Amino acid sequence: MSAPVIVDGRPVACHGVGGIELERLATRVGSTPFFAYDRAALTERVSLLRATLPADLKLSYAIKANPMPALVQHMAGLVDAFDTASAGELRVALDTPMPAEHVSFAGPGKTPVHVDEPAFDSWEVVRDFADLRTARAWHQALIEANIEAVLTSDWPLDRFGHGDISLRVPADRWSEAEWHLSNLDDDF
Repeated sequence: MSAPVIVDGRPVACHGVGGIELERLATRVGSTPFFAYDRAALTERVSLLRATLPADLKLSYAIKANPMPALVQHMAGLVDAFDTASAGELRVALDTPMPAEHVSFAGPGKTPVHVDEPAFDSWEVVRDFADLRTARAWHQALIEANIEAVLTSDWPLDRFGHGDISLRVPADRWSEAEWHLSNLDDDF
């Protein structure tokens, strides 16, 4: 007999996920509760959504909803773009077949680029970038590590967010920032 599946506080009939009985899944996982995803059901839901919405509408998946890498890999073939809000989500998105230009990064409070601002001249450059999306991801990684950081440029960026962008930190935090970012180099 299958264990009850609860949806919105009510039991629903569910004999398995992806053709595998719930008891067998629970044995494989080793404990309950657990999450189980059915790729066919995900594909069917996105297909239904596409059939319902106007054909020219583009679908994006907000990775914050569920950043599990296997799920995001599957969604890459179903949606037109990914929305990310942290450096970790951005890494997961960029590890999929989704083209990077279809991955948006809108972290908490978009990071401004300070153009020709002398207030940051004494801050040390940790990394230089050519595009704003990448610079913001690295900036967010430092912010998440509680390291104060800013993005600067000597000139305004072009309309595509390209230019010479520097990631800067206070001089007394440079070593810590460098150590933190060097541990991320392989992930970006």
